[in-house]
Amino acid sequence: MPYSPAMNGIAERANRTLTETARGLLIEAGLPNYFWPDAVRHACVAKNRALTHVGEDKWVPYVDVTFHLV
Repeated sequence: MPYSPAMNGIAERANRTLTETARGLLIEAGLPNYFWPDAVRHACVAKNRALTHVGEDKWVPYVDVTFHLV
């Protein structure tokens, strides 16, 4: 069976999320497209430093700021 993007869904979704995040950063900051590499790098660093799984009764940084459970 030839390669299809459906076979690699997790990686495809990760790339889409990274792209959308970088695009949002550029738009929100009002920066031109030539900052694209920096925006992608920043989005990747932010994602890698964000907690994706916590155990029961654990606090995440978002909770410390907003005082709401996530």
